[in-house]
Amino acid sequence: MNQRETLLNIDEDSRREKRRERAELQKELYKALSGVVLLDWQPAEPTNEKLRELEELLNDPRWIRLQDLVEEMKFWDAATTIPKMKSFLYNARQQDVIGKLLDNTFTSFPYLKLIIVHFQADNERIEPNLNAPIHYAVRQLNDEFLNWLLNDRQNRTEVNVRNNQKETALGILCALYDECMKQANQQNRSTINTLGQIRHQIGKLLAAGADFNICSMQLKLPFEFLLKHYQIDDSTGRFVDRCVQDAGQAIAIGHINKRVVEFHNKDSPLKVTEELLEICLRYNDQQSFLHYLSSFAVTNQNVKKMIQVVLHTAVEQKQSECVRKIVELFGALIFQVVIRPMGRDAKRIKLQKSSELVHRVELKGLLKKACLMADVLIVQLLTSRMTDLLVLNDDPLLALTLTKAYDAKRRPEDRESLLTVAGYLATQQNIYMSKPDNSGNTPLHLALKYGFNEIATTLLKQRYAYIGLRNRDNLTPLDYGGYGFWKAYLDGCIEVDSERSAQDRNVLRFNLNCLEPYKPCKKPGSGALAAASAKTASAPALAGQQKERGFHVIQEASKVKQQPHKYARVQTEMTVVRQIAESKELKRLLIHPIIYTFIMVKWIRLSHWTYLNLMLTIATMLVFGWHSLDACSLDASAALPLKICAALGTLFIVFREALQLLVLRKSYITFENAMDIGNIIAMIVLLSQGCNGLLSSFLMISFAMQLTFLLGSLPFNTLSTIMYMFKTVSQNFLKSFLLFLPLIGSFIFAFYLTYNDTLDETGVSMSANGDNTIDTSSTEDNFNNFRTFWNATIKTLVMTTGEFEAAAIDFSGGKLLLFMVFLFFAPIVILNLINGLAVSDIAAIREESELISISKKVMLLERYERGVANVPLGWMKRKFPEPFFECHNCWIHIRTDQFRKIFIHVLNPPVTPSTAAPLAEQNPRPKKEKPTPFSLSSCSLLWRNGTDKLINLRLFKLTSFLTLDSAIANEALAVIERKLLSTKQPAVVEVMVASSKQPIVTSGNAANGIARTKHLVDLAALQDEVRDLRMMMDRWRLELQGTLKEKLAGRKQQKTKQKKRARQKFSELARDF
Repeated sequence: MNQRETLLNIDEDSRREKRRERAELQKELYKALSGVVLLDWQPAEPTNEKLRELEELLNDPRWIRLQDLVEEMKFWDAATTIPKMKSFLYNARQQDVIGKLLDNTFTSFPYLKLIIVHFQADNERIEPNLNAPIHYAVRQLNDEFLNWLLNDRQNRTEVNVRNNQKETALGILCALYDECMKQANQQNRSTINTLGQIRHQIGKLLAAGADFNICSMQLKLPFEFLLKHYQIDDSTGRFVDRCVQDAGQAIAIGHINKRVVEFHNKDSPLKVTEELLEICLRYNDQQSFLHYLSSFAVTNQNVKKMIQVVLHTAVEQKQSECVRKIVELFGALIFQVVIRPMGRDAKRIKLQKSSELVHRVELKGLLKKACLMADVLIVQLLTSRMTDLLVLNDDPLLALTLTKAYDAKRRPEDRESLLTVAGYLATQQNIYMSKPDNSGNTPLHLALKYGFNEIATTLLKQRYAYIGLRNRDNLTPLDYGGYGFWKAYLDGCIEVDSERSAQDRNVLRFNLNCLEPYKPCKKPGSGALAAASAKTASAPALAGQQKERGFHVIQEASKVKQQPHKYARVQTEMTVVRQIAESKELKRLLIHPIIYTFIMVKWIRLSHWTYLNLMLTIATMLVFGWHSLDACSLDASAALPLKICAALGTLFIVFREALQLLVLRKSYITFENAMDIGNIIAMIVLLSQGCNGLLSSFLMISFAMQLTFLLGSLPFNTLSTIMYMFKTVSQNFLKSFLLFLPLIGSFIFAFYLTYNDTLDETGVSMSANGDNTIDTSSTEDNFNNFRTFWNATIKTLVMTTGEFEAAAIDFSGGKLLLFMVFLFFAPIVILNLINGLAVSDIAAIREESELISISKKVMLLERYERGVANVPLGWMKRKFPEPFFECHNCWIHIRTDQFRKIFIHVLNPPVTPSTAAPLAEQNPRPKKEKPTPFSLSSCSLLWRNGTDKLINLRLFKLTSFLTLDSAIANEALAVIERKLLSTKQPAVVEVMVASSKQPIVTSGNAANGIARTKHLVDLAALQDEVRDLRMMMDRWRLELQGTLKEKLAGRKQQKTKQKKRARQKFSELARDF
């Protein structure tokens, strides 16, 4: 066991190196083996030289090294999967060569003898048909090869070995005999010789212990092929009688239509084997099976075969009574638990908390068959006896069951049975709810995708119900569920304190279980044993797929489609909330009490950094502005204290940007950070050069814009909304201006060309009169008459805003017409169009002002957490707040009687190994301590967490603790009232039904009593129907509310589109005019 633990804890680099070594050895040995025994992919003629080369190759020490690597790698995934029992030739990828040799055993027999003896491959089952050497020998009727297997290798060759069609060598020979008898009417000599050869080989197999009572997948028994021709052909009749005598036992004959198993020679002794029990199950002869099972003995030697042959078949045939009888009689041996060694190392070698089953390899896939057969009784029986978590969760049971239920939508009965099984699995704590299928879909993905909302709700009530798991298409359960479903689920996460009465609303309990991400599994070298029992999905399921290495300019479209978003590469606690914020349909969930409270708790833990950054930025701006004024003054040079303070401000900006670059990395490149880099360069230049009025002015403007952005990020809805308006209007203005830039540029060119052409003519006439001076009046006259191209550009842009100064412009000639055309297009059409777009943008923003503010917080929080997760320095990461769910549980309490105070619950620190031993000696079962509740401070710079102080100024009250918004708290209380109303109404109906059940005292006879009993049964059924109708009405009401909200949103979008169409028509009319 120590060696096994060492193999499990091997580091990833060593694993990668050993995988590479194994691949190279497999390739080299495959090439060498095929080069010796094959020629053009056919068996080469065996010669003494070839046989000597093969013998030398088989004795090569590389085979021993490859075998060691194969055996070692079997333990690498032993803590998370149950590997199939495969041979060395299969794991070493050498079966292809052996299969080529077995296809022609007459030529390759000398090679096969050496290979089979060396690798002990007497029963090697070659993929994909799983035929053993004995199957190839009888198919090719190779007497020499068969005699060698039955005589020289009789102790190792299994005569009744079966392929993937459950056929034995005896069954194959009987089927060949049947085919030859169909052609025997042609009196072909070769056919007659073949029949004799088949009879000879059947006799050899029977002498070696072959069994007739083994059926194939097609429910065909070997003896039935011979019995077809028993009365038709005399030689066949004599041969059958001889076979019956050689068999020495009763031979089974099945009747599918009668569902009964009979015997050809009833007087012969009956030998009850696992294969005979399998025949009874496959022919649905339940009575015979139960009869023979009672006299069958299961021991440690045949229990594995009992599981593989009988128990699996009973589950496949959906024989619940037979399965129950098998488990009742032999359950102790079938579900035997591994006995762990007691002592000092017992805990160290323990792989998982559950009990490991001895026959976990044989039980692999049994529960999957039971689920897909939609027999909930068998599923309940097996899950109650299986204590091994690996056996229970080796297959994604719930995902497979939901998929099959969806495929059976045209078969209502099968669909309901499968959904019953899925509903049972969804409530079991020992079934992993996050186990994904081959597409990375978890059961929650599939339940929402296929519309099984009840099962999805049941899954979300489980402990591990994270809604941020991504499949291979980079989709989460949020993408499959609608707004109505998630609104109803989040409403169900609001509860009243269970310790209080139903009428008390002083404590509201918010369950944030769905927002808690799974903790990442540790590397094998640092605790793979502990990670084996973690209820988490695989790594590709958590992140959608494995992270791409490097960057390629030219990529495949399919791979680019599957790549996750940049912010989803690192899963944080805010990843799901950001997805909600970016979804048009689910964005309204941000103001739900559950999501809103979680955002506020996360924000308040980081708000002090925002306030500190704001104050230091304001101080840096004021100091640098004062320093610039002092440096550019005429009285004296810059004061040294101001210069030192300005240098400290520069260091603060440099440190802040370096910290952001370290945390954000690739996400650092934004417009605001680019401005900060420009500010740093400008500050260094000003500190080195002294006075530079133009650069200082631009620096102050940049600082002012940065200060505006910081003010917009504060937790105030008005400021955030105004800042969002500013950004949106600026972006739309730039887009519109770029669209009309060619038109404005053409007017610049026209004004410059027209006015300078007149100037040139004037200059020529003056020079003709002998006067070489040109009176250009003044700079203002040059600007108003477009004398230079720069003046023409500035003047045209100024005129576009509506400032003309038309009195100073020359309108002589055709210049007036050019000015009128410009007047219509630029100030009237373009300017009013841009103003109209700005007004419409502002109106749309005001409608979602609250969502904009909360979305801003979400984006900042997610960006921060994603950056902190990538910080390489551990000491620096410890300076930031830890993730919320690492030190708190998933419950948040709201005290409505204490100004809506928010309480969070801190988890107690784990017990260290040094203190675990004394505690275990004193108390072997230590009592679990409850998390400690405490309130959050509204400002950590002024008050510590856990404060309960209140400043009452008559006009308003200022709390030192974090409180929930009154509107959000009222919405949570309204949800509680609706839930109580929905639960009270069925109770009222039950009281009314119970009152109607009171018997009426009459002088009736017994018939009235019987009628009254029937009436009671009818009322009970009516009560259940009323309850179901009430639940259905509540569900419809929620769906109707969601539909109405969607219609209102659609009407708003329609009005916005109508306004856009009107503006487009107006612009088209203006363009046509």
